[in-house]
Amino acid sequence: MLKKKDEIQLMDTTKVFPIYWSEATDAYRNVFGERTVGNLRDAGDYEFCLLESPNDVFTILRLDGKKVPNALHTKVRCPYHDGELLKALDDHRYVCKECDPRLGLL
Repeated sequence: MLKKKDEIQLMDTTKVFPIYWSEATDAYRNVFGERTVGNLRDAGDYEFCLLESPNDVFTILRLDGKKVPNALHTKVRCPYHDGELLKALDDHRYVCKECDPRLGLL
């Protein structure tokens, strides 16, 4: 879980990938592309999103500020490679071995 000092402050202009639960893939996935946090909050249809860092690490975030699900127990598909499940690094961060094969070795 993110500690107070490590919390990520989402600004309305921050670009994120909205994700939703897909029964077909049995995982969270993105089919909407990248959106701003402001647009997602206005739509009100999205609970979770992925924030991509410059080093190809994805952080799962909750738009309403409530508790974030544990990444070790949550299946999420890569926004770029929909067939690829992301690998959890810790309780809130993921990597995709297709985005950067070196990260898949972790």
